[in-house]
Amino acid sequence: MATSHEQISAEMLEATRAAAAASIAAGLISASGRAHSVGEAVKLLRDVQWSLWPNERYGAYQEWKKNFREHEEHK
Repeated sequence: MATSHEQISAEMLEATRAAAAASIAAGLISASGRAHSVGEAVKLLRDVQWSLWPNERYGAYQEWKKNFREHEEHK
């Protein structure tokens, strides 16, 4: 069982990763020179998050990985 200190550390790590991914996604959107819909921004954020910190334990990651690879193959 995780101690409260370990739990807080894990939550801080996840928050830090989320903030870093959001900053990177915002930079990419800004550099693109065009407007993005909320859906596009969320998709880009998810691409950044899962690309930097893949996590095989999550079904959401598995689905993203499948769709991301299919999308990349059609480019």
